[in-house]
Amino acid sequence: MNGFFQDSKGNRSMGRLLAFPVVITGLVLCCFGSISFFINKDFPSAAVMGTGITLVTLGLGAKALQNNTERRNGEIK
Repeated sequence: MNGFFQDSKGNRSMGRLLAFPVVITGLVLCCFGSISFFINKDFPSAAVMGTGITLVTLGLGAKALQNNTERRNGEIK
């Protein structure tokens, strides 16, 4: 699993390390919101799913921004 957290040169990336738990938390919230939608109609499951989707978007967006910045600065060929 080390390859997931490294760039193409093998350097460990703090952006990938920070994005991973954010994305996992977002996916868990999306799953929880989907399940709670069918179990409890009074629970605000749409808000929970929206929060999960936002976390996934922020995590992947931050990772993409870091990768784009590294490529622009010539750190990754």
